[in-house]
Amino acid sequence: MTKSRIEAVEVCEGILRKEIENNEKNNIWPSINATVRVLLRQSRTMAPVYEELCELLPLERYVTSFLDALISTFTFWDENDMRKAREERGRLIQINEDIADLATRLGDLLREREDICNRAGFGCERETGLAALFDRAGEHNPLYTLYPQDEFIRLTHRYEHKYWPSIEDLLSELASDAEQSEVYAHDAETEAGTSSRKPSQYDVLRAFQAKLDDYALGGELPSNLRLSDSTMATILNCITELDADSLVTAEYIKSFRQKERERAKSRRQ
Repeated sequence: MTKSRIEAVEVCEGILRKEIENNEKNNIWPSINATVRVLLRQSRTMAPVYEELCELLPLERYVTSFLDALISTFTFWDENDMRKAREERGRLIQINEDIADLATRLGDLLREREDICNRAGFGCERETGLAALFDRAGEHNPLYTLYPQDEFIRLTHRYEHKYWPSIEDLLSELASDAEQSEVYAHDAETEAGTSSRKPSQYDVLRAFQAKLDDYALGGELPSNLRLSDSTMATILNCITELDADSLVTAEYIKSFRQKERERAKSRRQ
């Protein structure tokens, strides 16, 4: 879709303005609109980006998809978002470890309590049957009491205590489940943006590339799309509104891409 620079700006900014118009009409996505307005304010700087987009992408719908991927990534992901995502991933890993430890500890305590009650001079009131505890736990769930409770009670009457797993067995399985749990991201952008060991400005670039890859898999972008290093640097500088002391260069993008190729190669080995 070869266009002059002026025509390319008109096409791309027309798409951006239509995005704002649609969102305002439906009273949705004010955060998206804020990001779009950042790009519109940077019209002159973004002009060569739009020109390159129109040169590389043969269809206007591809340009629309690229801009959509750009806007959504940088609206919902910045360095603070990536940092928070990393913290939440770490916390989830720790929670699973704690669940495994606590479930194991609780199972051990229940066994110890049962041993004392069975051999010592003291006992305590306790429920040792899993089925009975299950039924009591469902008492405040109207869907349970209305539908499966009667059938479940009939099963407990039909099969005595020895046919059911013990509470300790359940806790052991809970501990095993938590211990073996693999933490995963819900989407490719989150996975890519938090995949490195240490946070950096590369994170949001990885998230953006993952978004583009998703669009390519869905046929919304050509799979061989590759913008120049200078264009990617301009995009990052404009959409994040970096100050003069923090501007990203084409060399920075080149270095990022080289490191990503090396990471991909090492994962395949």
